[in-house]
Amino acid sequence: MGGKMSTVEIKYISINITPEVGANDWVVAVRVVPAGRDGTTVYGRTLMPGEEDSGVPISYNPSAGEKIEFRPGDLKFTIYDIDRIAEVDSNGYAPVTYTIQTWLKFCAPVDQNLFLFLVAASKRLDTAYFAYSQITSIAKDISGSFPHQCQQIITVLGLSEFLCIALNRAVNMLQQLSGNFSINLQLPNSITGNVQSLREIRNAFEHIEDRALGKVRNKIHPDAFTIFDQKKIFTEGILTYGKHSLTLHTDILQMLLDARQTLLKIAISISGGDTIPFDVNQMNYSKHK
Repeated sequence: MGGKMSTVEIKYISINITPEVGANDWVVAVRVVPAGRDGTTVYGRTLMPGEEDSGVPISYNPSAGEKIEFRPGDLKFTIYDIDRIAEVDSNGYAPVTYTIQTWLKFCAPVDQNLFLFLVAASKRLDTAYFAYSQITSIAKDISGSFPHQCQQIITVLGLSEFLCIALNRAVNMLQQLSGNFSINLQLPNSITGNVQSLREIRNAFEHIEDRALGKVRNKIHPDAFTIFDQKKIFTEGILTYGKHSLTLHTDILQMLLDARQTLLKIAISISGGDTIPFDVNQMNYSKHK
């Protein structure tokens, strides 16, 4: 290299846990763009909300005595910068726990009980979606030898129990927010309109030992055995129990997607907004091409 440094191009700046150079500890990376210069000082800033990204990097040449600086207030990150890290799949869902946990750690102080409550609800929702994605993947392609097909069917049924239990608990936690933390929350119709069916199907799966005895709450019930008849999950993508039913690709998926958005809205609301400024002199950061 002959000791001569060429122009350095910076497109992203990350917030890191420690000041250790090269450590794998970045938390969130944000896009930065040029914001003018003053002599040998090159200024940068983060993109403004809604601003189109031109793709232009911040360029400076250290060998020419140039340096990069960010004016106070010009460096910000948003909850959407964190959420962008999660990979959105073909169903439109992306894990939300990292977003909620990380955002609430960086924003203004949040009640510790509320923090733990929201992170726990997020984990239950992500777990429910994992079960959902496995169910829909396996159920659409039952194949192989007869024993192998039987095992796939058993797996789908077991994961269906897991899905309903985890999703029901996540929804319950959302419903409890108003009472436990005085949060004004209006749940989407996709949740309120299906919560009773979800709860009944969940209860049947959760207490399947009673249903195997033909009982509901220790009493003989005509619907008890219907939880064992889940043929429709393979033919129509529908979970059933008695008069209750939930369609995987519409009812349940929409509940998952809307519950995710609800968690993001709550996190934004309790933190006072979706954007946080940060000072590079007070936080660990690193630059990325």
